[in-house]
Formats: sequence, structure tokens, C-alpha cells
Amino acid sequence: MVPAVFELKKNAVNRYFFMFRASNDAVIITSKSYGDRSSIEKSIACIREAVRTAILWEKNQDVQRSYYEITQVNSGFLFRLYGQNGAMLLESVSFAERELCAHNLRMFIDMAADVKIIDLTCGQ
Repeated sequence: MVPAVFELKKNAVNRYFFMFRASNDAVIITSKSYGDRSSIEKSIACIREAVRTAILWEKNQDVQRSYYEITQVNSGFLFRLYGQNGAMLLESVSFAERELCAHNLRMFIDMAADVKIIDLTCGQ
């Protein structure tokens, strides 16, 4: 098994984005794009901080800290991480079943705070 990583990449229009690849090599998250490297690094730092303290949000619960939610979409289920200010920090890829989404969320929580960042933008 390979270690989990944040992979930094650039898209076709030269904007940065990251993918979170779990230790089973599955891509759990593909981020939005960022105009510069410092913005994506700040985003990953915020995610790492929020992961340590976030709770799983339950319907009608008043939350004053970072939290996760699992939600159903047309293509299945996904999880989102929100910061203390209520801003969405990330959204996962879609999973066919709620249980699979919850499993991948637990994997993300267990790994995300301490994984390496691999820069795949060199030479792009």
C-alpha cells in the first residue's frame, strides 16, 4: 500500500489544483482550481487544521466549529468539510453508497492532517 498524499497539479489553463489520494490509491478529493501556489498551500493548511477538530454535522445541529457533512446528490453521496467560519473547504468525489462515502470520510480524517504534499507541477 502506498501512503496517502496531497498531489499538487496544474490544469490545462495553468491553474493549480490538488487531489487527495488515499493509501489505497483512490482519489477521494479533487479541489477547485487556484490562481497561484500560495493560495493552494493556504487552502491545504486550513484543511489540515480543520480536519483535526471537525465534527460530523447532524441535521438541525448548531455548529460553532469546523464540521463535515455527508449529503446526497444526483450521482450518489459526497462529503464536505466546512471551516469555523462556515466556508466550504473541500468537497469529495461522489460515491455510489452512503456507507462508502462515510468509509472514505473516515479514511480522509485519519490521514489528511499529516500526509505529504507531492508537487507534480514541475515541468508543466
